[in-house]
Amino acid sequence: MSITIINGQPRSGKTMIANALRNMVLNYRQSGDAERGALLIEEGFQGEIKGLLEKIIKGEELKFGAKLEEIPWKPNPEVIVIGSGIGVLDDIETLLPGFKKKFGPIYKVTTEVVK
Repeated sequence: MSITIINGQPRSGKTMIANALRNMVLNYRQSGDAERGALLIEEGFQGEIKGLLEKIIKGEELKFGAKLEEIPWKPNPEVIVIGSGIGVLDDIETLLPGFKKKFGPIYKVTTEVVK
């Protein structure tokens, strides 16, 4: 489990790298990890946080007000954040205190365009 924040200039490959990481996590099969989840928070995300979080919950709808430890999380989920999506991560932490600590450590990667 980890949270990876990918920053960088426009057209620096940050979205491509985030999608590759997500796909790797979802396709990686190890004993007990068949239901492994990956949460990708894209830059400029405007949707519903509940729908995002359900990607890393085992077969249930998220009930807000539930405590972090009561939620049936998928095994070893990864949280991948692209650029300004970091604000959504902060919103999740507000709704579910302790989220960053539970799913951390937090890694930060910066991409750049090299000519």
